[in-house]
Amino acid sequence: MGCAVKKMGEEKKRDVSITGRLTQVKNEGGRVMSCVLHCDETSLAEYRIGDMGTLTMGSKGKEHTEVPIMRCPDGLKCYVESGVMKTKHLTPGREVQLLSVGKQFGTYSTRPDTGSVVILAHGMGIARVYPFIASMVQENSQLEATLIYEEKERADLAFSHQFDTWEIDQYRETPPPETPLLTVHYVLSCPDPDWGGLIGPLTPKILSSAVPSVDDSTYYIAGPPVFVNTMADDVLNVLDVPPERVHTA
Repeated sequence: MGCAVKKMGEEKKRDVSITGRLTQVKNEGGRVMSCVLHCDETSLAEYRIGDMGTLTMGSKGKEHTEVPIMRCPDGLKCYVESGVMKTKHLTPGREVQLLSVGKQFGTYSTRPDTGSVVILAHGMGIARVYPFIASMVQENSQLEATLIYEEKERADLAFSHQFDTWEIDQYRETPPPETPLLTVHYVLSCPDPDWGGLIGPLTPKILSSAVPSVDDSTYYIAGPPVFVNTMADDVLNVLDVPPERVHTA
């Protein structure tokens, strides 16, 4: 029997529209583009940690996609999956809109205050949980967080430089408390010859070796449906992780 999981994003979207111009566009690995939306302080005040929004381009809004959002020093940073929309049109100076901005990470209310949190991500799922990881750093200094990030090849890893050097601090607005522990494990299914990390696919054995307290951890899964279902049914369920400790994006 499959492991019943709690869906993230129970909170309804707020009817908020934010308009601004792109000031920075960056390739974040092979799958994700990030772009900074420069907007006024009134618009920034509408933002909440963990927000998602619908990014639209063009007067008729024909090009649109749902994106995770993060506050950054220059405005709001959006993460766009390469190939979902014409990312070549994401150029500095381009006017875009964020519509239906709302808090999609409904598991905030169930996130533990202390203990172990494990994030399992694959592909574009890493963009969805990147703001979630940032929120843990910003809001709670007691959690021990482990990120297990699976990709096909090393070149596909997005945000690895942020995770490796913990540059997430630049998004904090106030001096933070002591940074919580973040342990990162990359899992590649097609590694290059000199790869020294874990080799996928992610299995119960690999997870058990990477997470010291499998039974006591709370899990957040983000990625393609086949990955989410595999992690819930064929990995966590096999390890007898209680369903109430498993959440999906």
